[in-house]
Amino acid sequence: MGLLFQSNPNRWDLRKHLIPGEHGSWFVSRYQSLMHEGALVLLWESKGSMPDSVKGLYGWGITTGEMKPDAEGRMRIPLRYIERWVSKNDHDTHVPEKDHVAPVAAAQVFALPSWKAHVLAVMPVGTNFLVGARQLLELTESVVDTTFAGSQFRRAVELDVAGKRLEADSFVPYSLVAGR
Repeated sequence: MGLLFQSNPNRWDLRKHLIPGEHGSWFVSRYQSLMHEGALVLLWESKGSMPDSVKGLYGWGITTGEMKPDAEGRMRIPLRYIERWVSKNDHDTHVPEKDHVAPVAAAQVFALPSWKAHVLAVMPVGTNFLVGARQLLELTESVVDTTFAGSQFRRAVELDVAGKRLEADSFVPYSLVAGR
């Protein structure tokens, strides 16, 4: 089982901050008992006040430690960003000023049979969501393998589905452009 962390571009914009190889710390609002080091994490940008085209998946990472409270007492988990997925429209990895298109659009994800009833599709409120093995495999086979040549996501999903703890250092961080 994987995790999905949702970012609101009005507060923290993945388009600016998802840099492969860098580390971040994510707020954990729910599913705390399922958060652990070595977990696969999908990174999702909500719409916020941006156009609908911004909403979708931007890449993935791996948790690198256990949850700890921050200075305000909120639980956070450390994460290393492994891949940043970039749409054809955003051929460079800089934040576009206009006409931004998510590399994996929300509509594309929610069109997958196992994702249609996912809580993110039904009620997208929150920062943390669970992603089942079937959803990870379908996303890999139907979207990632065909859109991002050279992605290491399949290997990460296979390890995750097999119940293995992921090691962030065993993956090479980089950005992948859709359709190249």
